[in-house]
Amino acid sequence: MRVLAFVFLISYVVMPIIVSAQISEPIPAELYAGGPEAPTILSVDYPNPEQWYKADSASFSWSLPEEVVAVAAELTSDSKTEPMKTYRPPVSSLSIEVDKWEEGIQYLTVQFKNADKWGPFTAHKVMIDNTAPAPFSVQVTPHQGDQRGIIITAETTDELSGLSHFELSVNGDTPQKLSIEEARRGYFMHVNGEGTHSIKVTAYDKAGNMRSETTPVLSLPPESINPSMDPIGYVASEPASLLVAIMAALMLLIFGYLVYERQRYATAVTDLRREADEIQSQMLKIFTALREEIYDQIGAINRKTRLTKKEKEAVDGLNKALNVSEQLLKKEIKDVKSLLK
Repeated sequence: MRVLAFVFLISYVVMPIIVSAQISEPIPAELYAGGPEAPTILSVDYPNPEQWYKADSASFSWSLPEEVVAVAAELTSDSKTEPMKTYRPPVSSLSIEVDKWEEGIQYLTVQFKNADKWGPFTAHKVMIDNTAPAPFSVQVTPHQGDQRGIIITAETTDELSGLSHFELSVNGDTPQKLSIEEARRGYFMHVNGEGTHSIKVTAYDKAGNMRSETTPVLSLPPESINPSMDPIGYVASEPASLLVAIMAALMLLIFGYLVYERQRYATAVTDLRREADEIQSQMLKIFTALREEIYDQIGAINRKTRLTKKEKEAVDGLNKALNVSEQLLKKEIKDVKSLLK
């Protein structure tokens, strides 16, 4: 009878109470009513909960109200797990060493307790990634076009934080930042000089981890083109030759124009000289005829037995005018000829 009564008590009284307690969990407002408010967690080392970081020693801090008599703080993988490690007297900061971090998402949970009970807790998310992007290879292909260069492509993955960007460097020069799409699609780069060049591509994930791959590239001189067989291709491959040809054509054009102008000037000077000689000859003939006519008139006047004063002055004036005119005419003709030499 006692055994049956015990079984009845367990089956119909105790078990329903346990099941009811498991099903009807108290809400947080009821569970933590009367306790301190949830803390606000700050960190200089890991300030942004949505950013990936490398594992490192980090400090976290919070303001400590006067009513708090104990603090619970713990690093967990679940944001809904209450911290179990208790600090009495209460602490306002906590340092976590580098070896305590695990890759992935973790939470630092902190909870306050006053003299009566524990209050709600706060979970500060920290995302850790210590693994570099996956190994990859750099593909280099010659550029098929007018410009001399190469096409560089690279592609890889990062499981935790994901890829951030690539960096490209040639022969140890200052690296150039490339987006993930640029590296995947192919990036064109000029290659100056002949010989072997070292192409280095570095992949970065969002936590700052990196992986570098290096490949050598042999740069050969461009194939020579026969100008007589392919003049257009020769000019396209040798732009300097096109410039030289244009300059030579311009020089020939200018030289031909100068020769033409010189010949035209020489012809004009010859024509002027001939015209000057003709003018001189005609002027001398005209002046000679005029002079002879005037001398005949003067002779006719001089044959008079007696000249008046006015007639004598007129004869002297005519003689002087003839002499002066003859001298002036000779001088002008001489000046014109000296200009045409």
